[in-house]
Amino acid sequence: MATTQRITRDCIIGQLKDDPEPQQGHPVTRKRLLYRLLLLCALLVISYLAFTPIQIPVAASLNDKVSHIAAFLCLAQLSDFAWPERSWYLNKFLPLLLYGLFIECIQSFLPYREFSLWDLLADAFGLMLYAGVLPYLLRHELFRRARD
Repeated sequence: MATTQRITRDCIIGQLKDDPEPQQGHPVTRKRLLYRLLLLCALLVISYLAFTPIQIPVAASLNDKVSHIAAFLCLAQLSDFAWPERSWYLNKFLPLLLYGLFIECIQSFLPYREFSLWDLLADAFGLMLYAGVLPYLLRHELFRRARD
C-alpha cells in the first residue's frame, strides 16, 4: 500500500525533497508545492469564472481583455514558480495557451458564452508579457529567491 501511495504522490507532485531515493531533476520543496497548489486554485477559479453565467461586478467593470491578460499573467507566474527548472515555451507557455483554447472551446457550447479569438489572443499576450519581463525580474534578488 505504501508503494502505491508513493507512486501516486510522485506522479502528482514529483519527488519530495526528503525522500531517500532522489530522482533526476530538482526536488520538490514546500515552496514549490505551495506554488503548485496556488496554480491549481487559480485554474479552478478562472475555470469557474469562465464557465458560469454569473457576472462578477468587479470583473465586469474591467475591460474583458485586461482581465484575460491579468489572469494569464498570473498563471504564467505561478507555473514558472512551481516548476522553475522546466523550459518556458514547451512546458509552461504551450499548456497554458491550450488551457485558454480549451476555455474558449467550452464557451462556444454554452448558451450564455461565445468563442472569442480576441480572448485567446489576450491570453497569449499575458503569457508573452510574463516571458518578456522575466529577464528583468530575475535581476532582483527578492524575485530570484521567491522563484528558486
